[in-house]
Amino acid sequence: MGKYDYIYDMFKEIVLLNYKINYQELIDINLYPGQPIILERIFENNGITQSELSNITLKKPATITTMLNRLEHMGYVVRKNDINDKRLARLYLTNIGMEKYHQMMKLKKKMGNIIFEGMSEDDLSVVYRLMLKIKNNLEKMK
Repeated sequence: MGKYDYIYDMFKEIVLLNYKINYQELIDINLYPGQPIILERIFENNGITQSELSNITLKKPATITTMLNRLEHMGYVVRKNDINDKRLARLYLTNIGMEKYHQMMKLKKKMGNIIFEGMSEDDLSVVYRLMLKIKNNLEKMK
């Protein structure tokens, strides 16, 4: 057994458990994995282009196109041509999309409260610092 195996195994278990719980919670509000980050980034960057969205979510342009088509079909997102450059489509949340965004943020808060229950501010600082190191290590592999 390697030096980090037990930590890596626990990390995988946490990620999988979080995914399973989130999956069901998202289905209950008519969202699917991958869609929340898209709605969140459009909310934060009202009028963002598809290319910009691809860059900040680290998703391939073709993946973004498929996801946006679904979100548009569901009535959560609308594409509008840019006033100055008709080749660009800008992305906006619809009223229904805004409702979904707020439902999703409630879910995010609920999950955060569950995951970090019983942790002190110091504990949270340590967790954040360690997770940032893990993220930075993984980003080196891109």
